[in-house]
Amino acid sequence: MAILSISQGKARSVLALACAAALTAACGGAAPSSAAPATPGGAPQTITVTMTEFAIALDHPPNGPGAYVFHAVNAGKYPHSIELDGAGVSDQTSSTVQPGGTTDLTATLQAGDLDMYCPIDGHRAKGMETHLTIAAAGSGTGGY
Repeated sequence: MAILSISQGKARSVLALACAAALTAACGGAAPSSAAPATPGGAPQTITVTMTEFAIALDHPPNGPGAYVFHAVNAGKYPHSIELDGAGVSDQTSSTVQPGGTTDLTATLQAGDLDMYCPIDGHRAKGMETHLTIAAAGSGTGGY
């Protein structure tokens, strides 16, 4: 059995979010979305990026401008990396990840088009890329 250890401050935050969700549901409103919009200057939102031969998959797309941590997981059998171009970033690259490894790439995105790809040994040309649109705050659109 695993034991989860979190700080007292985080425990209070989790409790507050749980209470807010319960109150919202009890009042007939919708529960908060698990993919809350990123807020410029706020805590970064984490997006898991799974890298394989030769594809990149995100657990969910960025949902607006703001700070993000792209948690890259190499589920393939060759080294991979992610690089971001567009939406306020240029040639921002993670460290190279060996098979079974992970790394994090932090970026602050602006509204616009974003290309994410593997810059290693022609992997992008083999299809290891994705194109995203970061919608302006409040527009309600965006994603893949």
